[in-house]
Amino acid sequence: MRLLIIICLICFSGFNNVHASPAEIKKWNCFSGSFASYEKWISMLVSKNGGESEELRMKLETMFPEASYDLTKNTLRCTNFIYESNGHPVHGFLVRPQNVNMDNKLPVIVYNRGGNGTFGAINFAKFIEKIFPMAMKGYVVIGSQYSGFPSSKNGDDEFGGKDVDDVKALFAIIDSLPFANSNRVALFGFSRGGIMAFSAAKQSKRKLAIALASTPTDLELELKFRPEMEKVYKARIPNYEKEKSQQLRERSIVHMLEDVNSEIPILIFNTFDDEKVFTSSNNAFLSKLKEKGFKFKIVTYSDGGHEFKDSYYSLIDELDLWLKELR
Repeated sequence: MRLLIIICLICFSGFNNVHASPAEIKKWNCFSGSFASYEKWISMLVSKNGGESEELRMKLETMFPEASYDLTKNTLRCTNFIYESNGHPVHGFLVRPQNVNMDNKLPVIVYNRGGNGTFGAINFAKFIEKIFPMAMKGYVVIGSQYSGFPSSKNGDDEFGGKDVDDVKALFAIIDSLPFANSNRVALFGFSRGGIMAFSAAKQSKRKLAIALASTPTDLELELKFRPEMEKVYKARIPNYEKEKSQQLRERSIVHMLEDVNSEIPILIFNTFDDEKVFTSSNNAFLSKLKEKGFKFKIVTYSDGGHEFKDSYYSLIDELDLWLKELR
């Protein structure tokens, strides 16, 4: 665990030297600096985690095989960028296949990450594990790191408040991309990202699809299952202590269905052993989906926990198949 935390901090360190005025969009290649080659990346990780250690190097090479790095670097184009949302700069990322036929624009997946603040943000390791497999299927994958990143100040990330605008602002960027089909956009939300995806869809008139993975559907019920989340809500959600029930209700997707277009197709992924989300609370959500006439599909894995360990590639296959069937 300590190793993974250090890896995350290292991957984010390159952002600290990047500055932009709110009116600017700056971008840089993900495969640059310490990530320009596999050897540079692994050597940096070894060095930052206690110096030269053959055991550590072997562990890292097992976790992140060189073949995976080389395949993605030679096949994909990955860009980090800064864009404007609510008058301030926000970090985002875009990954796509290198070779695109402009006469056959690619469908888009807006990836909404989980976590809060810097926790859960997309670092280079997560690009390899989570984002690159989607793009390898032939999608443009774009996402926001949400307001407040890379700082950890409270109040910037509102856990589904004004920071939903950070997701909505990506739509204008998608519309400007010559290789992206802005009429085929799916919002994929992992964990808390499902709240962001649903909230963005609720506030948009675009033709969309929504996929949810390990997403809490009712935050008030979630508190009973995982009371330690209270400190996150207090730190992130404005007026939380005075308006607790109202603020949690507004961020609970089970209560958003009245305002979401029932023609939006929905795909739901979960596991029986999710240690962070009370999946039984999905029952009320599923009942409301049926009541409102939504077309939805559920894929449940017997194990894998919150992160879909050992089944994430299967999840990507299911997502790809589902999106192709929507055409």
